[in-house]
This record gives sequence, C-alpha cells and structure tokens, in this order.
Amino acid sequence: MPGWDVVSNGAPGGEAQAYAAALRAVLQPVFDQGVTQRSLATEVHVVASTVTRYLTGERIAPKEFVDQCAVFLSTHQVLLAPSELERLHGLRRAAQAASSSAEIRLLHTKEEIDQLKAALAAARLSHEKSTALAIREAVEQVRLEGSRQLAAIEQQLTTVRAELLAELASVQQELTAEQQRAQRLQAENNQLREPVRAQEGQLEHAREYVREMSAELAQKEEELARKKEELRFQQQQTKVLRAQVQQLSAAEEEAVSGSATQVNAGVATAQGIAGQTGSSSGDASDASASGSANGGGHTAPSDWAEPGDTVTFLRHLRQLRREADPSDDQLAVYDLHRELVDAILAYSSLPGLETVLALVAACSGNTVQWAADWHHVAQQTSSEPEPKERPLKDPNALGNPSTLWVLVGSLLSPAVPLLNITAFVALCRVDHGPSVAKLIFYGLVILLVTAITWMGLVGSTAVSSEDRLLLGDFNNVLLVMSIAAWPVAIIGPFLVEDFDTMGLWWAGILQMR
Repeated sequence: MPGWDVVSNGAPGGEAQAYAAALRAVLQPVFDQGVTQRSLATEVHVVASTVTRYLTGERIAPKEFVDQCAVFLSTHQVLLAPSELERLHGLRRAAQAASSSAEIRLLHTKEEIDQLKAALAAARLSHEKSTALAIREAVEQVRLEGSRQLAAIEQQLTTVRAELLAELASVQQELTAEQQRAQRLQAENNQLREPVRAQEGQLEHAREYVREMSAELAQKEEELARKKEELRFQQQQTKVLRAQVQQLSAAEEEAVSGSATQVNAGVATAQGIAGQTGSSSGDASDASASGSANGGGHTAPSDWAEPGDTVTFLRHLRQLRREADPSDDQLAVYDLHRELVDAILAYSSLPGLETVLALVAACSGNTVQWAADWHHVAQQTSSEPEPKERPLKDPNALGNPSTLWVLVGSLLSPAVPLLNITAFVALCRVDHGPSVAKLIFYGLVILLVTAITWMGLVGSTAVSSEDRLLLGDFNNVLLVMSIAAWPVAIIGPFLVEDFDTMGLWWAGILQMR
C-alpha cells in the first residue's frame, strides 16, 4: 500500500467538508456509471473504508489520492480539467492547513516546502535563461520565504511539543495522585480488617459457646425427662408391689376360715369401692340382697373361676378392659392410668384385690362378683404347691422377643412396599430398562410378594402388640405409615429423583437389572 495513506485528521472542519464534497462531485459521474467505491479503492490501492472516510470528510485525502483519482477518471472516459484538478489541490491544502492535527499541518508544510523547492528549481532553470540578477533576486526571495515558513513550522512544532509535554505531565500527576489514593485506601482497608477479623473470631467463639450450651441444655432436658419417666414408672411398680405385699401379708396373718368369710370380706371391699362412683352401687346392693337371701351374704364365683387359675382370671380381666375401654378420666378416678393397667394385665401373677376392684369399677363392672372370683382364684388346693412369685417384668422391655418382633415388624411393614414398588416404578422409568414382558413378570411377582409379606407383618405385629399400650400405639402409627407407603412409592419417583436412585439400588439387590 502506498505510503501516502495518512492518519486521521481529528474532528473534521468546514474546509475538510468542502474538500470532501468537491471529491464526491468529481467522482460522481463515474459512480453514476455503476462503479463502486470498492472498485475505486482497488484501483488507487487504498482500503475501502479509507476511501469512505475521504469522501465523508472524516479524513483529508492526500495529494497522491487526488492524482490517482484523476487517472482513475481518465480510465473511465471522464476527463478532469487542469483547473478542476488545481481547485481540488487548493481545497486540499486549505483543509490540511485548517486541520487540528499537527501531523496534517506538517504534511501541508512539507508540501509547501516541496512546492517552494520546485519553484526554486524552476527559478534555477530560469536563471539559465534570464539574467543573473533576476535569478539572484528570485533565489533570495525564495530563500527568505522558505526561512519564514520554516521558522513558522518550527514554532508550530515547538508549540505542539510543549502542549504534549504539558498533557503528559498532567497525566503523570493524576496517575501519581491516584496511586497515592489507592495506597491510602488499601492501608485504611487493612486497618479496618483487623478489628473485623477480631470481631468475627469473638462472634464465632460466642456461637460455639451457644451451641455447646444449647446441646448441654437439650441433653439435660432429655435426661430430666428420662428421669421423670423412670420415676413415674418406678412409682407405678412400687404401688403394684405394695398392693401385692399387702395382699401376701394379709394372707399370712389371716387364718383360712372358709370361703364364705373371704367372700364376705371381698364383698365389703367391693361395696366400698362401688360407693365411691355410684355406678356399681345398684349391683352391690342386689348382690348383697341376693346373698342374704341365700344365707350369710355369700356370692358364688363365676363358672370359669378355678382356684389358682390366674391365667384365666387375667384373660377375663383383659377382656373386660378391652370391651369397656375406659377413658383416662375414668381411670384417674381410681388413681389408675393406661400404662399402669397395661403393666398389671401383662404380669403372670394375680394382681391385688384393691387394684382389681378399682379397674373393674373403672370399667363399670360388677365389683361384688369380681371380688368373689378373685377370692376363689386366690385359694390354693391342698395338693397344689405355693406358686413361686415371679419378678415383675416390663412387657414393653426390649428384652422380650415379642417386643423385638413388634418393633422390627412394625418398621418393616412400611419399608417392604416402599422399596419393592419404588424399584418397579424406577425400572419402568429408566432408559434401556427391561423388556415389557420382564416388567409385567416383575410387576406380578413384586405385587404378590409385597402383599403377602405386608399382610404377614401387619397381622403378626398386631397380635404380638395386643394389650400393650406403648407397643400397640407404635404399631398403629407404623400401620398407617405402611398404608401410606403404597401411594408414596408409586407417585414418589415422578416427583423426587432420589426415589429413582433408591428404587434402582433396590432393584439391583433383587437382581432385577
């Protein structure tokens, strides 16, 4: 590319716009023939965008461009008159002289120098044809004019250099000030970070202390609740043991005077308890009246009551409690509650008379009849040895095999359908899974096995937790969860991706993948 492709002249002025308009007017006939600016740029060896800037006045086209345009016009049968060419050069020189760019002005000055040199050469040439004096005067005139112009150019260059140095010094001062300001801000930031870090450390220590205190407080609360529960259970056991001790002491102190005397004592006790509620007073009065009519107030025991048959007695007592299902308020009237009743009915030994009659009264039963049954069962035949007293054992204790089975079975009852059905649904949703035939086979097998296993778990745990309040409530909660596990296992994989992961894992264990 030619070296005359100059740099931008800065903000265009009126002279540059007039020069650009003159160029467009000269080139317009060629453009009307269909020639494009890109063709012009190719012919004059200039970038198309530069030609556009020349024609819009954003840049001042140099002398060489004007000369190339004249050649370009002549190749397209458009002749440019010498006067028009001279006019374009005049507009160019005026635009260059008015440009705000020092480089453009410098080019203009160089061109003038070149013109002066050309004039000087012409003068020298004319010197050969004219007199020496005329040549000498012309040369002197040219020299003086050149000296003045060079002085003006040097002055302009000095002014431009001074302006650039001043701007550079100002920029350096601003940069130094900004660096100093950044250093001050960094120092202030470092100073502020120290107390912030110290406060964050103190805050973290405080949080840790609060967490420790909260954990310790929660542990103390759990321990206190456990101690209260143990104390309440110990009080219940103590009450039961006290009643049995009183029963055994009374049996040792009293002489066996016949069944009639024992029944009359039980009737009196039952009447006293029935008198507290009023619900059993009618039964006690009727029983006393019938007993008096039969002679001596004797009430015959029930047909199922046999001496020493504690198992049958407890079974009928549990049946009475199950049918009546007394509320907590009804039990509280006789200083009883569900846990205590559940513990009493789970023991294999015969409960105390007062405890039995209190429970019968809470169940709105016939206290007189139950007193006679209790005395009849409490008798020992002459051939039967005294039963050894068995230690009391909590029916809900984990040491009981049935208790362990209720816990394990209750937990498995929701887990089995949840895992199996989730595995089947995951196999149906997974890409590149089993074929349709295998899916149908797996579905039937899973449905059959899950239903049989679930019914077996629910039935066995329900039977094992019978008459055990705590285990019964636990089993009932898990039963509801096991029923809810069926729809959860079907819908869950469509809502939560973790269900698919769990189902595919279980399907892999079952060798279905």
